[in-house]
Amino acid sequence: MKKVISLLVSLVMAVSSLSVGTYAALPRVGGGTAMPMYESSDTFSSSLTLKDGTATCKTSFILYYSEKWISINQTLEKKSPSWTSTGDTWSITASKDSNYYIFSNTKSLSTAGEYRLKSEIVIKNSAGKQETVTRYSDPITVR
Repeated sequence: MKKVISLLVSLVMAVSSLSVGTYAALPRVGGGTAMPMYESSDTFSSSLTLKDGTATCKTSFILYYSEKWISINQTLEKKSPSWTSTGDTWSITASKDSNYYIFSNTKSLSTAGEYRLKSEIVIKNSAGKQETVTRYSDPITVR
């Protein structure tokens, strides 16, 4: 009976020590760790889709209530042999406070190759600190 109670107490202690908003620490240049300011990697996405020769570039994110986005930058990249910009870029600066945003653009693609979208957002937290976060879409192939 003592073993069962001891096991239950240990289980309760282990579960209660878990945090709902747990993040993996990121390495910081010069040592130490840094925590991401944005809510989670699941809420920031970069996608590139192709339909009838038109690529749709989409960036979306959700931030904590105390965070605000400053700008979004999208860059279309082509692999040849490494990823380089095609020269197609789109940017927007925040004109109002919003914690959720979708930024979408289109581009006609007729040159064969492998493409991806690079999305960068600049975020400012309530303390005034800024962070740039980058995501890449899955690549698509134009034939």
